Amino acid sequence: MYYRETTSEVPVKISLLTVVTVVGTLLTAGCQQEPKSYADCLLSHAKPELSDRAVQLVKHACIAKFPDSFASTIKLELEMDEKRRASFDAGMAAAEQSANAAAEAAQRAANAAAAQTSGNPAH
Repeated sequence: MYYRETTSEVPVKISLLTVVTVVGTLLTAGCQQEPKSYADCLLSHAKPELSDRAVQLVKHACIAKFPDSFASTIKLELEMDEKRRASFDAGMAAAEQSANAAAEAAQRAANAAAAQTSGNPAH
């Protein structure tokens, strides 16, 4: 059946159906070597040429196929996020401490200069 170029709903439905079919085939038929984890599944099936929607479908299919591996992946990501946050917070605290020390030194220098111009010795 022929569809006109101006009909936007039909090509979208066809392309989504095609994507679902391709993703289903990839995940059920497998490759030369079946993925053994959520990460392997994503790496095997989420290709750069897929649309964002197709990648989301692949992701959900991989989660369904490897729920335990997905949970472990999320746990690892959360742990790494905590470490990155702790490192960031430590860097911010060090920067704040340095800025405060520089401000205090500048204030002492300004006080000494003011005291010298007024004739009072700085303490």
